[in-house]
Amino acid sequence: MAQSFFRKLIDGLEKTIFGPDTDDEEKPKRRAKRSSKKTPTVRLSSTNPIADRIMEFEPIKMVPRTTFVELARRWNLSSPFVRTERDHATAFLYGVISDRMIKAEKAWQLPFELSKRLKQLDVAKIAALSPDDLEKKLRAPTSLHRFNAAMARAFIECAQHVVKFHDGSVVNMLRDGVDAGELLVELESLRGISHKLSAMTLQILVSQLGITVENLAAVNVAVDRHVARVFLRSGLVSGEPGRKVYRAAELKPSVIAAARKASPTFPAALDLGAFWIGKRFCVHSQPLCDECPLTSVCPQKRRDWAVGVTVGGKVKSE
Repeated sequence: MAQSFFRKLIDGLEKTIFGPDTDDEEKPKRRAKRSSKKTPTVRLSSTNPIADRIMEFEPIKMVPRTTFVELARRWNLSSPFVRTERDHATAFLYGVISDRMIKAEKAWQLPFELSKRLKQLDVAKIAALSPDDLEKKLRAPTSLHRFNAAMARAFIECAQHVVKFHDGSVVNMLRDGVDAGELLVELESLRGISHKLSAMTLQILVSQLGITVENLAAVNVAVDRHVARVFLRSGLVSGEPGRKVYRAAELKPSVIAAARKASPTFPAALDLGAFWIGKRFCVHSQPLCDECPLTSVCPQKRRDWAVGVTVGGKVKSE
């Protein structure tokens, strides 16, 4: 869900992740058209032409520094009980935590709906709630999540962490000048936030909020079957002679190492491009090699080879 969550953020002005319903054959063209718009992007160094093409397909956009309040306004998210910058920052972090086994739109809206039931979104007050009490608010009058009990524990523990270490304000946690490596560790220490979600959060801070994040070299690519498939088929990582089927978890160390080598200043910059190329073009079977944005640089664009070699399975967060 993390990838769809981030796509929602990139396309914040759209009403849904992919906009109006579109045939699958049209989506690659529409996405390529959107990516070709002249939007300022972060210039990243690469040592590989394939990595360059992947990053060009989904570039990291530069935006002026903005606020969590403005971000919510752009996405048409609101609640009479989420008013201040501190409230909106809390909603942002709770949205990240909620992005588990539900649609991205619902995850992002969940904190605002919860605030209406609590009549507040103050971390100090949430930190003092019992898991049972918060779970009841998540369940009624309608369920806000598939895993309400888990969300209740995660929200309370997150609030307690923010109160203890950040003076009760998520703004102090997601601040300008934060070290990427340190923030990754902190985010992943919170219940419900995997490496994939923490890496996506850092990309959001940079490309959607304009927050200055130091040491982006510490942010590894978030590996899933789509990313691993593109890295394997394109030759960014090597497979075993004669072997056709791999699990994404097996390739994870190699993919992370390859991304760090190709884009040492920000390895995670390869994340979104590889994901969408894998999901839309370099698919599990019958890959659209002739339409793929990597077709001119990919050494393995032969259709018969690409169909035979594939990657499946989920990657567990460490």
